[in-house]
Amino acid sequence: MNKLLSLFQFIKNTIIQPVLEKLSRQNFLKLQNQTTAKKLDELKDHERKIKQAVYEWKNSKNKSEAIKNMEVLLFNKKKNSTQETLEKKFNKKYEIVETPLQVNCLALMRSTQQVALVKEINGNKAVLQLGRLPVSVAVEDLVRVVEKVVSS
Repeated sequence: MNKLLSLFQFIKNTIIQPVLEKLSRQNFLKLQNQTTAKKLDELKDHERKIKQAVYEWKNSKNKSEAIKNMEVLLFNKKKNSTQETLEKKFNKKYEIVETPLQVNCLALMRSTQQVALVKEINGNKAVLQLGRLPVSVAVEDLVRVVEKVVSS
């Protein structure tokens, strides 16, 4: 029995283990190549868009509009997508109300897109309870919101 176990260990260490390591390395390299190919395709597409934008800029009479289009293409892509996701997340849970702020109501901070509970209002400043932290915010930066009622 011991001879069989030792033979099995020998086969496992000399034949099976190296084959498994080689397969795992090959799978890793395949995944890495796929990721690199995707990135390369994105870069080629981006390069094509930039060339098109430069061509439009050279041939257009309204240069400022062409420059705005380039800025949107180059810089605002990620910003817009994150802003859109924040808005979608907010719109699922809350609804903006046009009534004035009061103590113990929910308010949306426009600058950070966070919803917090109004603890007190002091003239132009309001103290909000954001989690466990009290935060002082200008009243102009706040919009009153209510939670949407979920109907099942």
